[in-house]
Amino acid sequence: MDLHIRAPFGAIISVKTDAGKISLEGFPTQFTGVTETGEIDLTCPWEATKFLLFGAAEPKRLVLPKGYKVRSERSDVIPGLSWIIEDKMDEEAVTYGRVRFRAERSKAVRLHNMPIPPDSPIKMTWLAEPIVKELIRSSRQPAKRAPTTKKRNVEVLAHASNLSGSSEADGAPLFRSDVRMVNLSAAVYDAGGRPLVGLKQDDFTVVEDGQKQEIDSARSEEAPFNLAILLDLSASTKHSREEMKQIAEGFVKVARPQDKIAVYALFNNWFGVLSHLSEDREAALAQIDDIPDLTGSTPLYDAIVLAWNEDLAKHKGERNAMIVITDGQDNRFASTGFPSKTSEGELAEAAKSMDTLIYPIFLGGPVDSYDKNSVGMKAYQKLREIAAASGGRVFEAGLADDRENLYQRVADDLRSVYSISYYPDNQDFDGGFRTVQILVDRLGAKVRTRDGYYAR
Repeated sequence: MDLHIRAPFGAIISVKTDAGKISLEGFPTQFTGVTETGEIDLTCPWEATKFLLFGAAEPKRLVLPKGYKVRSERSDVIPGLSWIIEDKMDEEAVTYGRVRFRAERSKAVRLHNMPIPPDSPIKMTWLAEPIVKELIRSSRQPAKRAPTTKKRNVEVLAHASNLSGSSEADGAPLFRSDVRMVNLSAAVYDAGGRPLVGLKQDDFTVVEDGQKQEIDSARSEEAPFNLAILLDLSASTKHSREEMKQIAEGFVKVARPQDKIAVYALFNNWFGVLSHLSEDREAALAQIDDIPDLTGSTPLYDAIVLAWNEDLAKHKGERNAMIVITDGQDNRFASTGFPSKTSEGELAEAAKSMDTLIYPIFLGGPVDSYDKNSVGMKAYQKLREIAAASGGRVFEAGLADDRENLYQRVADDLRSVYSISYYPDNQDFDGGFRTVQILVDRLGAKVRTRDGYYAR
């Protein structure tokens, strides 16, 4: 009898046979197998999965993925099981899956590799490294020269692209070389720091490399937001756990009905998806409320990249924002634990191409109380640089009795954001950086936006 089982993610599975073959395909939390003489055939993301097998004798055949290394040798750890096959991963390597076998005299053991499934709710933070490198590479790489096209035809292409929902999957900055449109998000305030709402397209002026540009559209605060919330549940924020959950819940509750929300977390050295981008507020609140007492290292910068890549990367050209509830202390500061593969400088450069406003909520206490050389001050300054590169800003979490003010300040900031689109007069997309200024025809008006884009 052949038995096929499809198990949900996170299930703990145990299988036992006499001579029957045991096959597994997936990313298991914990899989345990026992067989007398049955073959073993396993397909897993082995770069994130630990493997251990004890047997009474060496398997007659051992097949491994290219580049995957194990130690296969005699062992006296378990009486009667004199052979061991174990991966050669560092004991401190960041992994998720566990596969263990007891095989008396298995005919064959075959291991095949697969990538971590894109829909896996758990991802290794080191997956951020190639994403950042591609964002930076694509932003610096000159585009191929497209045939000269009249602006009207370009507008038709742009409209067709918007209708089809197509977007750059490789992280290119905010526009496509065949469409030739630039999208920028800009937050606008009056002289007193209050959001300026109700502005029209004619109220804006865009200047690129010193030359005034013709604006195609300027969308107001009524357009919906895609809002991602990332909770840094690492060891350094353990004492603030309930506060963090309350802050996250507060932002879910103040979001407008037309906004979509996603919730993610950094914990156990992993990036976790609690809920994908959705209008379902109750589901998001339930996931936040159910967060257990977790901890771990702080590869924060990598987690920010993965939070963007999970949902917001699919919505380029829309109004995107990310709230990061953290003390900012990536393990890169202390050179301990599991630091981010991504540096703060790389993240700041990549943020210019993400089309996402980043709003860190800083848990470290009053910034003006820090020594300028303290870890807390350095963490805050790095967050400020990353936020500024994206067009966002840092907010201090403050005291619990002032929390409503925090929500209102961030909500006001989001309400002040306009999406501005234009076709650059300079159609030579050579990969160079172009400076952009956005001006508003209001006395004392202040504009916060990115300082430019890479023309590719």
